[in-house]
Amino acid sequence: MSSPRAAYVAALVIVLSLAINGCGFRPLYGRTSADSEGYPVESRLAAVQIEPIADRLGQYVHNYLRDGMNPMGQPKQPVYFLSVQVVETNPGGLSRRDLGASRLNVQLRAYFALRDAEYNVLLNDTAKAVTGFDVFRDPLNDISAKEDAEKRTAELLAQMITARVAAYFSIASAPQPQSP
Repeated sequence: MSSPRAAYVAALVIVLSLAINGCGFRPLYGRTSADSEGYPVESRLAAVQIEPIADRLGQYVHNYLRDGMNPMGQPKQPVYFLSVQVVETNPGGLSRRDLGASRLNVQLRAYFALRDAEYNVLLNDTAKAVTGFDVFRDPLNDISAKEDAEKRTAELLAQMITARVAAYFSIASAPQPQSP
């Protein structure tokens, strides 16, 4: 025998699943992703030329952006241009009185602008990412830990920028990339 409560829960699950299917959610990436005019977001991301970014951390961010937006390489005839400025800060961390491990942070802030072929600004935004690493007062390990934290922070920052640009493309009426 089923209880009235079980029947109520089953009916609620069915109603909610039908409501979610019809509410307009769609994936940002993939074959079914499209902007407001029906063009795939991936084709717009592939049409973005990522301009060089200064410093070593900027190179990391640039490479991660390139891998995320156009893994087949920079476009030969770009429709969009992404310029990024990366600023690193190392805010304070945690330390112990017994001279054990202490924790430091790597914080990257990116100021980025997406422009069209005429260099009109389509999107102007900032992103910030923070990761931490342990310091044990062992120079080799400390340098390696800091470099690893910088790479992780650069990757996180690039993912945030890529997601923001993809979200812009999914809702904006931006110029269309030409079919090859």
